Amino acid sequence: MRHAPLILVVMLVAACDAPQVMAVDSNVRNPGEPSTTYRQLSPDEQREVVKAIADSEPAGQDRKPLAPAAESGRWREVGVVAREAAKSCEMAVVSEQKTADGKVFTVRSIKDERGTLVVTGDEAHGVTDVQAQIGNFNENRSAATALQDAFWRTLREYGRVPRAQ
Repeated sequence: MRHAPLILVVMLVAACDAPQVMAVDSNVRNPGEPSTTYRQLSPDEQREVVKAIADSEPAGQDRKPLAPAAESGRWREVGVVAREAAKSCEMAVVSEQKTADGKVFTVRSIKDERGTLVVTGDEAHGVTDVQAQIGNFNENRSAATALQDAFWRTLREYGRVPRAQ
């Protein structure tokens, strides 16, 4: 009877033991195995995939040509671009607000500094201006400039991807 608690504890510890994880011995792909989904497509393969996607649209629908964006980017991607730019500067977008001229994003840095990213523009013209302020009195100009630069860089990256216009 005295050993019953000890046996219960040993059984509990044995039951909670983590399962063994299978180790990978090699990254070599054998003939006949499917290739990884994460490999980069060549330009020829990209054209083939885009053509297959374009040809798979239902009949009777207007097909818009796939094309990269202008230098001012696509207005519909501004929210995604702002979040990616903030992430690359160790910040996060806390809120997004629509204004008459564009959008205002409230950001917070990893150092708990608050700020704003004001993006002006519209659907017809794309992004026309970007202004960032970091800190209560806009004292962290280097972080604000880095956020603005990251926004423009990310907007251009997204703009290079061909999408329906």
